[in-house]
Amino acid sequence: MTMLKKVSAVVLAVAVIASGASAASANDAKTKKAKKAVAEFKAARTEYKDAMADYKELIVDYNAGRVDQKAANAEHKAAMEAWRAANAEALAARKLIKQAFVAAVQAAEVTRDAVLNSETATEEEKLAAEAAFEAAVAAAKAERDTLLSQVVFAGNPPAKPEKPAKPVKPVKPTKPAKPGR
Repeated sequence: MTMLKKVSAVVLAVAVIASGASAASANDAKTKKAKKAVAEFKAARTEYKDAMADYKELIVDYNAGRVDQKAANAEHKAAMEAWRAANAEALAARKLIKQAFVAAVQAAEVTRDAVLNSETATEEEKLAAEAAFEAAVAAAKAERDTLLSQVVFAGNPPAKPEKPAKPVKPVKPTKPAKPGR
């Protein structure tokens, strides 16, 4: 073998060894990245499984809360019916008081107008009729105010019970991409 052939063979051998080493180091890097991605996926999957276990417990609590809410809604419905009845009673009493006040004022007006429109009434009788009218209105107002102060109003309607908050389902982790693709 000539010297040139020996040098060529050595250069070729060195090139093959060097290229094999760089390919092996590239494969090692890809393998490390793939192993890291798989490890991250496994950790994410473990977190997801734990989150799903917590979610299932939350769903059980949520369903129990819905049962409790149904009972609270029934109580609220009964309270609203009682409130409506009390409110209707108070409004009816208020309406009757207003009607009695208006009737008393109208009766006083009729009496006053009869005296004022009378041709035979003297000036003193007309002044007395005006004073009697004002006294009747004042008495009717006092009676109205007294009666209204005795009426018990229902107040604000009962508050509606709050719905339990539905838990949010955890997001499933995605699998890592396969190496080399």
